[in-house]
Amino acid sequence: MSKYNSLLDYIRWRGDLSFKAFPFNDIDAMILSQLSSVRYGHAVPGAANVDELQKRPYKLLPTLEQVAHLHQESFSGENSNSKMEEEDYILFEAGKSNRFKDIRMDGYICDMDSENIKQFSAVTFFLKKRLVYIAFRGTDDTFISWEENFRMSYMFPIPAQADAEKYLNFMAKGFLRKSIVGGHSKGGNMAVYASTFCKNTIQKSIQRIFAFDAPGFPKDLNSIESYGLIKDKIVGYMPVNSIIGTLMTVPYQNLIVNSDASSVWQHYMFNWEIVGTSPVYVEDRSEFSYRFEKTVSEKIDAIPEEDKPQSVSELFSVFRDNQIYKISDFSNMSFKQVLGLIKGARSISSANKNLLLSIVKLLWEDSRKK
Repeated sequence: MSKYNSLLDYIRWRGDLSFKAFPFNDIDAMILSQLSSVRYGHAVPGAANVDELQKRPYKLLPTLEQVAHLHQESFSGENSNSKMEEEDYILFEAGKSNRFKDIRMDGYICDMDSENIKQFSAVTFFLKKRLVYIAFRGTDDTFISWEENFRMSYMFPIPAQADAEKYLNFMAKGFLRKSIVGGHSKGGNMAVYASTFCKNTIQKSIQRIFAFDAPGFPKDLNSIESYGLIKDKIVGYMPVNSIIGTLMTVPYQNLIVNSDASSVWQHYMFNWEIVGTSPVYVEDRSEFSYRFEKTVSEKIDAIPEEDKPQSVSELFSVFRDNQIYKISDFSNMSFKQVLGLIKGARSISSANKNLLLSIVKLLWEDSRKK
């Protein structure tokens, strides 16, 4: 058992103090970003997609305490087959705390479009009437989401990034409204993208931008003038064994956080180590993280730009052809089964087979060290 604390421990320890008594900090930002992953359904007002968003009176918005209660009810009853995830427990604990329970919520969107390979989800937390935390959800368990991630290597913007810009422009707009923007994984990428390309008036309202183990971009944003206006507001984090946060070009520096999890599970923030109101920092990433970055970037860079769309389609056809639609389905397979699946794939080129085999081999070797 780790001697350090987790996000849940932080809520139980610091949850008695309001934001007025103890100001908003980076751990609070982690918690709200993690809560963007909850499947709220009708518990939070919102829309089916970003173009249908509507403004609602502040006083009519549900509090986090009310949302937690409604969400907890969805797990009760004979017809409920839902499995509670870590973010659900964080919501329930936050809903009981003085610190988080009075936060109001609005603008929940969960837009999954398999035809256009898009997964966009976001929610807005009102820390007070004129200060919002706009949280973008990261990649979920579906291969649609992961294919969208790989599309970022050649498509700029991807549909979810364009939606994030629209969402930020809409939810951050308001008389004297200030905003904090953040997200984990792909959500952090969308927070940076949206803050870079949103309207200038919205940019000025942004106080901070949090990117937690977020992938980069196919080009360096430092060459874009509007990025220069917000780059000093970005706070980046990644775990010591980061994989996702090493992909493509990350234009900002990341603080490195220790984790008590093994291998790829370090990506998830509920496994990050915390002491008091601060993450446990380390000086540098692991040797594995650097090796993974070098191996994957070299192989992706070797693919001609005009061939990348077909290459990504080939990679994910392996999973579609074998009726594997979720990461959890893939992770339950043995190493031998995975190798057999890749080597036996007829719809994939030898170059892409080598790329997949290299990634799987690295992840497998790292998991065996623990």
